[in-house]
Amino acid sequence: MNAYQAFRPHMKSADLLEWRSKSFIGSCIRAKTGKDVNHSCLVLKLGFDGVCDRRFTLEALGGKFELCLLSRRLNDFTGRVYWHPLKEEHRNSADAVMSWALLQIGTRYDYSSIVASLFGRVSNNAKLLFCSESVFMGYRAAGLVNGSKAPWPGGFKKYGLHEDRLRIY
Repeated sequence: MNAYQAFRPHMKSADLLEWRSKSFIGSCIRAKTGKDVNHSCLVLKLGFDGVCDRRFTLEALGGKFELCLLSRRLNDFTGRVYWHPLKEEHRNSADAVMSWALLQIGTRYDYSSIVASLFGRVSNNAKLLFCSESVFMGYRAAGLVNGSKAPWPGGFKKYGLHEDRLRIY
């Protein structure tokens, strides 16, 4: 948790987090994709006095797209987490990314895409969300990426949106 605490003040809204879990499904996703991570989500930094030093995630988890306190997620997590800071040249798009993402809270999780992701790319329709779909669609809503196919977790590097990743957990 020390690395997270050191990096937390520098984490900003619309930054990317990618997770490597020790779960069976996570292992299957990594085996299929050849990537070293199996889950993607967005960072949210709020400006309210009581939480301005805290960081949250917006992510598609077990039942729905939800807002989570990042430190709580890390306390309950076994694995590795990597932070990909959004490049400064794209920082002006962060509000659009996060506005789209906040409006998705409560959207049901796209379980069918977990299975589909093992056999092919995941399409995105915003009625159901899979982890990398939610990040991709937020970036697309802000005009940072184009297309209709969401990348796998670990597949965002091709867009050139982020600085090099840093391990925070």
